[in-house]
Amino acid sequence: MASGRSERVYHQDYIARIRYSNTLPPPPNPPKLLDIPGTGIASNNYTSASYALKLAREQPLNIEADAELGMPIDLVGLPGVFDGDESDPPPPLHPKDRALLKPLSALGKPTAMNSGVSFLRRTEYISSNAAAVQRFESSTSKDLLRVRNDPKRRKAPPVNRDDPINIIRSLVKGFDVAYPEDAYTGPDSETNIRGAPITEADRSAWKKPKHPTKPNLTLLDAYPLLPDMDALPMTGDYQIVKFSTNPVAQSDSYDQRLDTALLRPLGADLALLEEHGESCFQFQRIREYETYQQAGDADNAYGDTVALALHDTGDRLEKGAYFYPVKQRTNLRPKRKTPGPPEEGRVEHVDVLHVNVRDSNSDEAAMRSEAQAALDPTTESA
Repeated sequence: MASGRSERVYHQDYIARIRYSNTLPPPPNPPKLLDIPGTGIASNNYTSASYALKLAREQPLNIEADAELGMPIDLVGLPGVFDGDESDPPPPLHPKDRALLKPLSALGKPTAMNSGVSFLRRTEYISSNAAAVQRFESSTSKDLLRVRNDPKRRKAPPVNRDDPINIIRSLVKGFDVAYPEDAYTGPDSETNIRGAPITEADRSAWKKPKHPTKPNLTLLDAYPLLPDMDALPMTGDYQIVKFSTNPVAQSDSYDQRLDTALLRPLGADLALLEEHGESCFQFQRIREYETYQQAGDADNAYGDTVALALHDTGDRLEKGAYFYPVKQRTNLRPKRKTPGPPEEGRVEHVDVLHVNVRDSNSDEAAMRSEAQAALDPTTESA
């Protein structure tokens, strides 16, 4: 009698044993057959290590080795050793190798040999260098002070690269190289800091830039990195939302519905009633999605992802690479139907959305002005 229950399926891994062939070539010479007398297994000679050593000692060697094992150590037997035959002279010595052939007496710190100095002499500096004697000819306090305050002898203080002021100076130097007419040359203040000194190598690197790892590449065009102030929303950042699967059916033509997305907040708020006679955009409900992966930095919109768009000279934007901060990246997947009552205050089925477009109010305009002022200090916040 067959039961109505569905049998549970158990998954079991199959382990297959695979043998790999390791075919070795045959030996060049046939093996040597030894006539080993059979003493029987009872004598236990086959299992002892001395039995194999005894067989190896009894076999004569085919190679005749002399006392020096083939290496002629005795030079008397070599022809032309004592005849002065120098037909094969050694190669000439390289100039870089001459320092390796110095005698032991020449190694070490050289000492000054002053044979003309007597034991009884006045108190003064002794040096093997005549210039050094003339330099310290007079040891008055005035001369010592002059040598100490010599700017050529004074060493520059070490620069701390981790100092925030030095980091700002290095950043300002990059802008000074790009825009020398706008470089600030006054004293440091709370609002303006002078950039680090610009060297000739910095100017050459700006005029003829090279790839750090591929010097053979040639620069074709350059774009200044600028913010798109008019495209900033009131929050000051964007969000990237991706579908885990294709939201539309497979087709050869492009579905224009993919160009529009509506994000409905989870919190319940008051619905804004549509005024009479006002047109709106109507969107049909296809299916509902939920978030399952989110990434980003809520405190820093530039710390995770930044969108970049290249624009040539046009009507709205000048030539440049415009960046758009992305604070959050979200992945969507189709929402599964969960059994049980729906959440309190949440609308489960929204068949049609009527969307109206209006101008920003005062609060939204103030938020947008603050976001623009964070990128451009000259922008006045409302």
